[in-house]
Amino acid sequence: MTILGIVGADGFFGLSFVNSFLNGKLEAFDIKKLALISRNTSTKLENIVAENSDKIQLINSDVCELDSVPKCDYWLHFAASSSSERYRKNAKFEFKNNANNLQHFTALVEKTNSVSSILFASSGAVYRPSLTALRESSPLVSRVSSIDKTNAYAQSKLDSEEVIQNISSSKIRVIIARCFAFCGPELPLKSHFAVGNFVSDILAGRPIYIKAPSPVFRSYLHTDDLVKWLMIMVTDERASGHILNVGSQDAVSLLFIAEMLAKHFKSSFKLAIPEIEYNIRTPTSYFPDVSKANRLLDLVPSESSVEAVLRMAETIKRSHT
Repeated sequence: MTILGIVGADGFFGLSFVNSFLNGKLEAFDIKKLALISRNTSTKLENIVAENSDKIQLINSDVCELDSVPKCDYWLHFAASSSSERYRKNAKFEFKNNANNLQHFTALVEKTNSVSSILFASSGAVYRPSLTALRESSPLVSRVSSIDKTNAYAQSKLDSEEVIQNISSSKIRVIIARCFAFCGPELPLKSHFAVGNFVSDILAGRPIYIKAPSPVFRSYLHTDDLVKWLMIMVTDERASGHILNVGSQDAVSLLFIAEMLAKHFKSSFKLAIPEIEYNIRTPTSYFPDVSKANRLLDLVPSESSVEAVLRMAETIKRSHT
């Protein structure tokens, strides 16, 4: 029986994997059971596990408080907050928590003597800002001796990458996935995710509100593709030891996405500032070059960024009717 373990199972990525498993999308990888670790388990996840207890095991605990972890063939590590607000408020705590969590987890996994590979979900935030597609060789954010609250999330991810690369067991394959922007049914609608907020506006019958004070370019990979990509990375020996960007290279402006959503749902949109002023301001962008993932593992997005966002919005809207 092939078992997939997930740390951080109640987050956006974790829930996307749980849904994919229940929908049969992990059958291609022969996954028969999930072992989930969640620090703050929601009622939603508890109910899912209760209804599928024969094939999903849930451990409701902080990893640092565990003395052991289940024997799994593969592990996906998603346990770290992606909220920049949390890092600004208490960067030292988040830094320490992330590092301790990962160090303790890797030690427990090594003790099981059963796992084939561990995939650690890092972030595209580790790269220095650029208006062009970011590749694995692009310049990284500066590493500093003291915690920089404005860049703590990225610094924490780089530290965690180092931790996971230092696993002592030569039998465990390690993969680092630098993840960019994604969309899917489990995306929080009232958080720091722009397209999630757009869908929230649609559901409430409000004009789609673009908070950004200047043009922003993003690309989006649907979680259906995300799950497929990460599963291939964690199961395929060709990915062992590699750092790989995960996301879509199809960058579009948030304004264009808002326009397409408004057109599709017969809604409207508005900017936080006058359009003339908005358009003359310096743009920012955040999207990956995924040619390495394509070259190494034949991975390609199945749809454009706009198509992925529209599909997500349609799915969520149907679930609310």
